[in-house]
Amino acid sequence: MIKSSPLHAPPFDPNSPQFVWKTRFKDKCVYTGCGVGLPGRIESDKSTEIRATKQALAAQLAHVRLSQCHEVFVRNTTAALITVHHFLSEAAEKDAVFFLCADAEVAG
Repeated sequence: MIKSSPLHAPPFDPNSPQFVWKTRFKDKCVYTGCGVGLPGRIESDKSTEIRATKQALAAQLAHVRLSQCHEVFVRNTTAALITVHHFLSEAAEKDAVFFLCADAEVAG
């Protein structure tokens, strides 16, 4: 079972629409974030949001002194569950995973 809760860690801006999540999966804690766009073709308004989320993940990694941040592209809703499950399984305790989702439906 995947259980996530929003995490606000310095210098994360609580007024930002982006969140870093503390995700529990298979008895480990992994930090996650997501954004909407296609690799290499991210709209400028989405680019700012994605950058903010990645910066919040990086800040969390620095806060807990971690070394790995994985970036994963999720193409469609059919692949989402399998992709998320696979990369959360592969992540080490307290790693970070950023999911770039093809559209808002996939992100949901």
